[in-house]
This record gives sequence, C-alpha cells and structure tokens, in this order.
Amino acid sequence: MLARRTARSRILAAVSVFLEIPEASWVAANELAFAFRDRYPVSGGHTLVVTRRVVPDWFSASKEERVALLDLVDEVKRQLDRELQPRRAGWLVEVRRRRATDR
Repeated sequence: MLARRTARSRILAAVSVFLEIPEASWVAANELAFAFRDRYPVSGGHTLVVTRRVVPDWFSASKEERVALLDLVDEVKRQLDRELQPRRAGWLVEVRRRRATDR
C-alpha cells in the first residue's frame, strides 16, 4: 500500500505539487481554491493561495476561480492580522507563473 501511495504521490507531483497538500494543512478554503502556509516561508505568515483545478497561470483561471482566490486572500489577511498583529501597513499579494514542478 505504501508503494502505491508513493507512486500516486509522484504522479500528482508531476501534475502539480499543490495536489499533494493535505486538507488538514489548509488554513482557508472555498469551493474553487484553498490556502496553506508555506513550508519554507520568506517571512512569518507566508501563505499560498491556489485553485483546486490545475491551471498554468492567473489568466487561465476562470473568472469564478479568480474571484474565489481573491476571497481567500481577504480571509487569509484577516487571519494573519489576528495571529501576527503586524506593525507594517503593507501586504504583498503576488501572482506568479511557474511550471507546476518548480516548487
């Protein structure tokens, strides 16, 4: 069974590493997207928000998926405000296009 899971994990990773993120690691989710903390954060609270459907970039996401992503950005920002009580006034929201296997 372990070998089977490992093979499945490798197949999923070849499509997108985000498919391997267990729901228990999600900090927020909706019907079309989910958010999770980065395992190797650049700074405290570094969170990734991704669509449930594998898409190569922002422009390939449907309008509904883009709205769902932004809804989660708002939700995660509220969570981080409560958790970290940041002193800085700014936040960085970044859209990147990467190959699914880059990370």
